[in-house]
Amino acid sequence: MAHAGNPAGYLLKRPICEVGVCCGKFLANLMGMKQLLNILIAVGLLLCTLHSQAQKESKKWSLGFLSEGGFAQGDAKTSFHTVSGASLRLSIHAGPGFVTLSGGAELYWPKLNIGTLYGDSTFSDSTIDLSKLRVGVQIPIMIGYKLILGHYFFLMGEIGYSNFLYYYFDSNDNGRSVHSGGLTYAPSIGFQYHAFEVGLKYQSLHPGQGSPSPAGRSISNIVLRTGFNF
Repeated sequence: MAHAGNPAGYLLKRPICEVGVCCGKFLANLMGMKQLLNILIAVGLLLCTLHSQAQKESKKWSLGFLSEGGFAQGDAKTSFHTVSGASLRLSIHAGPGFVTLSGGAELYWPKLNIGTLYGDSTFSDSTIDLSKLRVGVQIPIMIGYKLILGHYFFLMGEIGYSNFLYYYFDSNDNGRSVHSGGLTYAPSIGFQYHAFEVGLKYQSLHPGQGSPSPAGRSISNIVLRTGFNF
């Protein structure tokens, strides 16, 4: 059926997934590019999926995949620089938000030519040759609550336990690791639109007694976290 009178108005009233597919077909016919047609139709179908699977306040549950990147904080920033990671999160609707259960891994990349761990010279003689420290890996298991504010914004608090592993090479260049763990908490604030989510998260791990993470020191980070909830 033609809509010659107001085609733009007609398109604006259609779901975003249909508009994406229609625009893809039109551009492909105009340019005579079959590959462009296939790509744009695939994008339109992806928009359909995200639109239909968005994390709405009325949904009973959702599963999210999130990636993050940022910088080490607290005592850890004397030895580590950037942080990157990914996680999976199960969200179950409860009250004005969602109860969350998440787990993942975060990589702490060491600074060049570091001489101490946490800025404490006593740890320069620990079991780790810091010149051969390659990466720190934090594996957190967290439970929390995501409070939805005005449909598009959220506040979130998480608490749980993390295991932290230091990977390094010994004097014979064999791969080695040591680990410690402790209580972890993470407040965050962010914005969500349909399935998409972006937020700023601060996370801090407080190891218990044990080398090479001394009690009273913190392994913290601040990261930008983005992802999708399905």
